[in-house]
Amino acid sequence: ARAKSFSTVVGSVMTKPTHKNSPRKAPKKIPKEISKGVPKGVQRKAAKKQAASPRVLELSVVLRHVSPPVWRKALIHDFAYLIEVHHLIQAVMGWDNCHLFSFTFSDQSYSDWETARESKMEDMAGVTLGEALGESKSFSYSYDFGDGWEHDVTVSAI
Repeated sequence: ARAKSFSTVVGSVMTKPTHKNSPRKAPKKIPKEISKGVPKGVQRKAAKKQAASPRVLELSVVLRHVSPPVWRKALIHDFAYLIEVHHLIQAVMGWDNCHLFSFTFSDQSYSDWETARESKMEDMAGVTLGEALGESKSFSYSYDFGDGWEHDVTVSAI
């Protein structure tokens, strides 16, 4: 099981995953039960990717089209899944997590499997923030498609 990988700022304390198999201590090899049936080249690439040092990113979240400006900053690891990024943004912005949402990175949009199936988005399951970002330094987050709460998120490495 994977430990929670997102880190949030609470006061001045940054919480960290503490599970012994946290990606901070990435294994040099992929366990046999996971790698069964996966080509060797893919296994090596995945092992290298896993062994890379995780980066802590600062997210600057700004709510569009409101005055005065509403913004928050939070810390998160680049290996956090998009669902964890969603929960982090929900928490820091004070949303209730009761509406549809999506992420847009460059020209690719992600959402939960049901929303993605009904639109031209990709399923975000298993996609990490680092993978979705690539070389980009920003993305957008939409929440509550009815009211259209749009957020600009700028990413900087810590």
